[in-house]
Amino acid sequence: MKALAVKIVLVMIGLAGCTGTKGHDLKRSPNIKNPDDYAEEVFDVCNKSMIRLYLLVGGMPDINDSIRYEVKLIRDQAIEELVYLGKAREKMNKPDRDGCCEKLKQKIPMISRSASAGLLDVAVPHYRAIDRSFANELDAFTERAIYARFELLREQFPEEANRLGIRKPD
Repeated sequence: MKALAVKIVLVMIGLAGCTGTKGHDLKRSPNIKNPDDYAEEVFDVCNKSMIRLYLLVGGMPDINDSIRYEVKLIRDQAIEELVYLGKAREKMNKPDRDGCCEKLKQKIPMISRSASAGLLDVAVPHYRAIDRSFANELDAFTERAIYARFELLREQFPEEANRLGIRKPD
């Protein structure tokens, strides 16, 4: 019954919309014109994915195929939305791109101070003792914003950038 309630809440959160990609052509960039809008959108995507993750594994259920699938789904949706937002940042001039980074640096700590992020402090060590790969997947949620900063993604995770079709600008 608890699992059903969690799934219903997850569906409701999903339907409420992770900002960014719903109803947009993912091959085009969103209409974000300034660093404040960009930082707010990236924050929203990261925060919502952390809340969804918290609802899924906050009670530290046993790992099964359903849990793995849901974590992958949350991850993939967040990445899709962040890449979409990264396209808007790439089209900005250099001062605005730099401003995006500064604005984002101000927003991201709010996620790490949240209860949902605090879950990772407990869940990651718990799951690491059971399944290191699964624990690493959870731990990686703290770094999701990198997907909206293409230069960092290309530098730190070049294979992932290539997989997503993120190339160096001409």
